[in-house]
Amino acid sequence: MNELVVSLRRQGHTIGVRAEDVPDCGPLEIVPDTSLWHDGQYAPEIVDGIAFCSVSDNAEGSMVSAVDLAIRTVKWQTPTGGDWMGIFPNPVGDIVITATDEGSVYCIRQSDGEILWLREQTSLQHDPIYSLAVNGSRVVFGTYGGDLSCLDAATGKHIWKVSHTEELGRIKANPVVWRDSAIFCMWQASLLCLDMKNGQQRWRIEYGGVGPGDDHMNPLLADDLLLIPSYSEGMCAMDLAGRQLAWVSKPDLCVCGRTPVALGGVLYYRDDHSGILYGTPLRPSNALSPKPLLVFQFDSGDALEDPDLTVHRNRLYCPSGQWLYVIEPRPAEGIPTEYHIRKYSAPGRFATGLAHDGDLFCAGMTTYKLLIGRLPDPSAPEDSRSR
Repeated sequence: MNELVVSLRRQGHTIGVRAEDVPDCGPLEIVPDTSLWHDGQYAPEIVDGIAFCSVSDNAEGSMVSAVDLAIRTVKWQTPTGGDWMGIFPNPVGDIVITATDEGSVYCIRQSDGEILWLREQTSLQHDPIYSLAVNGSRVVFGTYGGDLSCLDAATGKHIWKVSHTEELGRIKANPVVWRDSAIFCMWQASLLCLDMKNGQQRWRIEYGGVGPGDDHMNPLLADDLLLIPSYSEGMCAMDLAGRQLAWVSKPDLCVCGRTPVALGGVLYYRDDHSGILYGTPLRPSNALSPKPLLVFQFDSGDALEDPDLTVHRNRLYCPSGQWLYVIEPRPAEGIPTEYHIRKYSAPGRFATGLAHDGDLFCAGMTTYKLLIGRLPDPSAPEDSRSR
């Protein structure tokens, strides 16, 4: 087993890595083909060995399925109407919350797939839901047209609703719950903070540029810092406690940031157009426009529409085409001094990021199948290349 070791020699200087320089560690350990269907754009969500997947079928419309990873069988499938789902299933407690392109919100029992409640739109023209978060007993969501709502997770009853206003623009990014507030990232590059109890507006901040308006551009909350993908600025960091812009990271080649994750003291995200992976300090010292620590350039042809990044056991898992790149920052906490990078081949091209369950993982493939395998052994490599 080989790996590439990249040292960060001097603080504040960017390290460039090319995918072709990363040694091939061989194929991933994959369980036998189970022909499980998965054509959702997001990875499944796993709870106690059960993977909850979003599935679309031209004949029957969209549905949610539950897959037992241990025996690799489908426990149940529940039709949800509509053609497809733009959000991933949200398992909470003993239920799963999801929503469709027809603007309906479903509450499904995890054990058997029974629909416990359904909240349908009353308007004649359906308004798709791409923005949803579950926090305790509350389901907060926004429609593509801009309406904001909060439901009781147990009953589906409306707690509050804020009607659409044209100036807010459309919503395609999931809200975040911060303290006792729901925060929505609007298309017009503004943050709208609402009281979770009654939906009353607490504040609104405009941060410039164009906000998140596409898939895989959900914001990431790190303590009081909200990391927001931007169509024009790459990635914006907003200090929620101070209600001010902390920094903007827009590398030269970055057009649109997406799929942000945090590991240690570093934010990692991809560019929507080039697929380049960037690593930027979460809290740079005295810099409004920090330079990235890491710039990872993928092979030609594997860059566009790369799946989401995931973090598991202090490692960054980065699918690209038929390859899975495993990036381990050392030390795992704070700012790393070096990166250990490996790559493994898959039997096809990844369509989603990975979902993790101990040593097991699953991911959607471009063949519309669910891939189930075991994570690579993290033991010391037989050989390493240093830079």
